[in-house]
Amino acid sequence: MPLPPVASLLITTTPSRCANILTPHMPQKKTRQPPRKQAAPVHRRSLRANGTTGPGQHPAKKNKKKLVQRRGKKQWKDFHPSPEDVERGRAALDLEQEVSDLSEPDLPTTWESRTRTGQRASVVNGAKRHARADALKAQRHDATAEMRVFSLAEAVETRHGQPAQVSAVEPPGPITVLEGDKPRRVKSADGYDLIYHLPGAMREQSLAELVEAATEWGRACKPSQSVSSDKKGGYKEAGELVGTTRIVLAWHAIGHPHDEPGVSADVLRNRLTFNGACTLLEKLDLVNAYVMELVKTIDPAQYASLQQLYQWRMQKFPSNRALSGLATPQMFFEGREIQFNRYSKAHWDGQDPHWAWAIIIYFGTFGSCRLKFKQLRTELVLRPGDAVAIRGQDLLHEADDWDFGERHLLVHFTHRSLWNQSKIPLKFSRSAPYSG
Repeated sequence: MPLPPVASLLITTTPSRCANILTPHMPQKKTRQPPRKQAAPVHRRSLRANGTTGPGQHPAKKNKKKLVQRRGKKQWKDFHPSPEDVERGRAALDLEQEVSDLSEPDLPTTWESRTRTGQRASVVNGAKRHARADALKAQRHDATAEMRVFSLAEAVETRHGQPAQVSAVEPPGPITVLEGDKPRRVKSADGYDLIYHLPGAMREQSLAELVEAATEWGRACKPSQSVSSDKKGGYKEAGELVGTTRIVLAWHAIGHPHDEPGVSADVLRNRLTFNGACTLLEKLDLVNAYVMELVKTIDPAQYASLQQLYQWRMQKFPSNRALSGLATPQMFFEGREIQFNRYSKAHWDGQDPHWAWAIIIYFGTFGSCRLKFKQLRTELVLRPGDAVAIRGQDLLHEADDWDFGERHLLVHFTHRSLWNQSKIPLKFSRSAPYSG
């Protein structure tokens, strides 16, 4: 006789299951669990100091990593999109729409958020970095031309004769030509820097501002073509402006070295020239930055002497304080000369002190020209925007004719008479060490 279904189920199930089946609607009695003991709070600083989360446990960093894993934080490296995800992403991003707004952010850039003064200060600092980089490139071993015979100390002690009677000091052989886009220097046999050739010293903005400022000044000043005072050059009728102008803040008239220096006559000729000179000085801040950083890098001792002379002028002459405040950074050279379309025969800069640097910047529309040093059997190929640093009193140099267009020069110099009056010695450094 077959068993009823309920009896069969009771036989094949366990007692616990049987109880559940027989009493399906009876509530289960809950057992109360004892409360867990909470650990004492540990300060986070003590955990960091000990490197653990508690006594006998793992370091805090490891526990933090485990905690992140327990929380299931997604990691991008674990993300592997399926082909369906890729298709959905492509559909969401319509690549045919214009995205020009990406180049025009809603928020202003760092440059746009600066004031005009801040923007100009940034450009000036860029000119300083450019000058320092050029000088260091010129001081590389492979960029240095070393003279075998010429001694700068001996040249300082030797009295100048007639330029036509001076012969080359360096032995016969190929002429050393410094050309191209890389900065170069020439070093004397006794360990002094003689020449720095710095192609592209004036970048596009600096060069454009220099041309504009010099042209405005030349039109206001009407340059003089008289060279009777030095008889060492001439002019070429190559453009609108032909002649020489001087912007000197502490000028001794030639033949009057013991008089009190004053602002040069070209500046004080009339109200137009005075206003033009002030405008020129304001616009030469990038030139100031490059020139002074260059001198500081190639000859730190002479830079310090020029700074001392500058401070003496500021204390001594109110006109210097007034005009020097037109541009920042300050120009320690008291003299500038702009030569429009002038060529120079072989000469020394007789009014400069021995050992002093003269910094020359070339600009205009000419293609190229050459600056020659007969004693060194060396020539420099120059183009608009190039700068040259030379020992003008101690090196015979010649800037002859050029190929085409207009050639202008901005010369920075200091005169011996001012140093004698101030009783400040002009110091100088030996050749800068190789930078590479």
